[in-house]
Amino acid sequence: MRRHLVHLLALAMLGLGTTVLAQTTTGSSGSSDVQNDRTDLQNDKKDLQADRKDINKDKKDLSQDRTDRNKDARDLRQDQKDLSKDRANLRDDREDCKEGNKADCKDIAKDKTDIANDKKDAAKDRQDLRTDNRDITKDKQDLKQDRKDVRKDQADIRSDRQDLKQDKDVASDQKDLKNDKKDLQADRKDINKDKKDLSQDRTDRNKDARDLRQDQKDLSKDRADLRRDRDACEDGSPNCNKADIAKDKTDIANDKKDAAKDRQDLRTDNRDISKDKQDLKQDRKDVRKDQADIRSDRQDLKQDKDVASDQKDLKNDKKDLQADRKDINKDKKDLSQDRTDRNKDARDLRQDQKDLSKDRADLRDDREDCKEGNKANCKDIAKDKTDIANDKKDTAKDKQDLRADNRDITKDKQDLKKDKKDVRKDKKDIRADRRDIHRDRHGR
Repeated sequence: MRRHLVHLLALAMLGLGTTVLAQTTTGSSGSSDVQNDRTDLQNDKKDLQADRKDINKDKKDLSQDRTDRNKDARDLRQDQKDLSKDRANLRDDREDCKEGNKADCKDIAKDKTDIANDKKDAAKDRQDLRTDNRDITKDKQDLKQDRKDVRKDQADIRSDRQDLKQDKDVASDQKDLKNDKKDLQADRKDINKDKKDLSQDRTDRNKDARDLRQDQKDLSKDRADLRRDRDACEDGSPNCNKADIAKDKTDIANDKKDAAKDRQDLRTDNRDISKDKQDLKQDRKDVRKDQADIRSDRQDLKQDKDVASDQKDLKNDKKDLQADRKDINKDKKDLSQDRTDRNKDARDLRQDQKDLSKDRADLRDDREDCKEGNKANCKDIAKDKTDIANDKKDTAKDKQDLRADNRDITKDKQDLKKDKKDVRKDKKDIRADRRDIHRDRHGR
């Protein structure tokens, strides 16, 4: 009996010791986390202070380098003026020497020496100017890097302060949810307004397009009348009336003005439509963001995953965010290059169209001169036709290149949009993971 009592007593003491040890370990772990957060906050503040000192130092260096650059630029301009003046003196002395003035002949050697010295000074000033520009570029890079460090330190400080506080309560999340719903309602109203504006702009665009087509028809009709009147005068017909030719030219000029104005109105309408589409797209994006915020706020009212899983997700999301940012930079470069190519092809196309119009005008002139009996112009007709054929080929090729460039630009825009969407999603995932970690650490 005594042996059983001893066993029971030993088991009770063992269980009590285990419970006390577990409570001690849990308390020390929580205290250690708080102490580590305070240490991190203190270190981040020190880093922030050091980075701000670096920024002030970089600003001073940048200001000094700019002062040196401006001084060197002034010296360079002065040296160039001196060089121009010495060259003018050299020319004058040479002319006077040719006329027999021996004193000016002696000054030629001195002028050459002054010119050589001025060239050396100008070369040295250019070198100093390049050095100053390099220093300014380096100082700008240092300043940019220091500011980036400051932003990172500020973000770390905010993160550390958030780690030292408890997460927001349910009432705050409900308030955020209510505000997000209001934002969603306002964005939907903006969408309806933008749709109305877009519809009105499209109506205006269609009207201007109809006006432009009508003006082009009038222009073609007046040109046909002008050709008939000219042909009648050339054939010696009694219907020849030079007043009609002048009137046709006036009508053509007026039609061109009307067509140009209609094109300008059409471009304005297209710009308005594009702007309305952008506004509509932005409002829809805001709606999606508000809906995402509402979902996020509702998720904040629920309990999240555990800390270990959230930390792993956060790490993966950061990697995805970094990769997406690289993709965005690459897509921006591709988009810029494609736009450059597109603009070049558009310029080529416009030039080819101008050449085509000029060759057609030359062909018409040569035909008219050939009818009048000028044989030299009759020979130029074949050449003009060849030029027109080549211009058509060039125009077709430029149009093909332009279409290809536009396709590339559209594809790059789609890629860029997708990458930005991925970045927003990664940022959203990172925010969600941080919220989950914060809630799990504080037992929510």
